[in-house]
Amino acid sequence: MEIQETRIPGLFILEDDNFSDSRGSFRRKYCVKDLKELLKERNIVQVNQSDNILAGTIRGLHYQIEESKEIKIVSCVQGSALDIAVDLRKGSKTFLQYESLLITAENHRSFFIPEGFAHGFQTLEDHTSLIYFTTQFYCPVNESGINYLEPSVGIKWNLPASVLSLKDQQIPLLNVNFKGI
Repeated sequence: MEIQETRIPGLFILEDDNFSDSRGSFRRKYCVKDLKELLKERNIVQVNQSDNILAGTIRGLHYQIEESKEIKIVSCVQGSALDIAVDLRKGSKTFLQYESLLITAENHRSFFIPEGFAHGFQTLEDHTSLIYFTTQFYCPVNESGINYLEPSVGIKWNLPASVLSLKDQQIPLLNVNFKGI
C-alpha cells in the first residue's frame, strides 16, 4: 500500500496495490501492519457501507466529538465520489481548510481521515457505494456536522446537490465563535 500525505498534515491518501491476472484482480483494502504508524494505538472497530442511488447525492459533512472522535478510512467500491475532509482541529494551521479526493471503484484510492476532521462526499455517478473503516462505534449523541455550503470552508462541489438528507439540510452555518474541536 502506498501512503501519501496531503497538504494538510495528518490527512493521507492510500493507494492499494492491485494484483491482476486472467481471473480478475485482488487488492488489500486494509492491513494493520501497513497503517500501524498512522493508527497509533487505535483499532478499526466498525465497517460501514453507504449505497447511493443518484449522482449528486451529498452525505455530510459529519464528525464525532468527545470520546467518540474517530479515524475513518473511506473507499469507493462501486461508481465514483468526490470525498471531502475538513480540518476542524483547534489551533491547526489548516483550520477550516479542506482537501478533496476523487475515489472510484477503479482508482483503488482511499482517504485516511484522522480525528478532528469533518467528512462528507458527493456521488459523481448513479449507484455509487462507499465503505468506511472507523476506529469508534457510531454514537448519535456525539455526532455533529458542518453545512455542506459553509462559506468559511468554500467547498467546490462537482455537481448540483441532487439528494441531501433532512438532517444534513438542517445543519446550521458555523457560528463566528467556532474555534474547532
